[in-house]
Amino acid sequence: MSVAARETETKYELPAGAALPSLDELPQVGATAGADEQQLEAEYYDTDDLRLIRAGVTLRRRRGGDDAGWHLKLPEGAGTRLEIRLPLGRGGRQVPRELSALVRARYCELLGPKIPHGESDLFIVGLLSLMDVILEIPMGVVLEGISLDSETRAVLLGQKSQLDLVYQLMLAQESADWTKLSELCIKLKLPESLVTECHWKAMEWAREMTAGG
Repeated sequence: MSVAARETETKYELPAGAALPSLDELPQVGATAGADEQQLEAEYYDTDDLRLIRAGVTLRRRRGGDDAGWHLKLPEGAGTRLEIRLPLGRGGRQVPRELSALVRARYCELLGPKIPHGESDLFIVGLLSLMDVILEIPMGVVLEGISLDSETRAVLLGQKSQLDLVYQLMLAQESADWTKLSELCIKLKLPESLVTECHWKAMEWAREMTAGG
């Protein structure tokens, strides 16, 4: 089962010799504790061209500590990221099926140069498209606090958007609805062979990540 948390990280630098003040009396501090030593082992997954990190996304497998498991971090802006955690499971280093949204992300990104999409990041569109299923919460809740352009937000919420056709194409490809796929290819003026190739490349990309580490 997945767990989601929003993470905001702020770093402060003190001048040399400065003493750290007590934080116990601050109203938003629930408790403080002394230093605790833990041994953590983390493996980070990406492709050779750093496709994920360039999109502000982190995928890692961590062992040790209180949050051992798979972590997928998505950017929300202003130093905040949405972190989705999944247990390590029995699959060793195999990326969990719940993270198959990565295939959608890469598929949409590969189609990007061939179709108009304005300022929308098609990688993010595909990546977020399964988050409601993974987290088992409404998409509207998933998108709270995430900085997105209006067209991306609309298509993810099932509203009218300029991205409707490419989104439907992604779903048709995934469900093997070839009749629908052909109709959408005609509307988007895309060769079916190109669309199929993009999906194959997206799957290969996912396999590369699975074989990482």
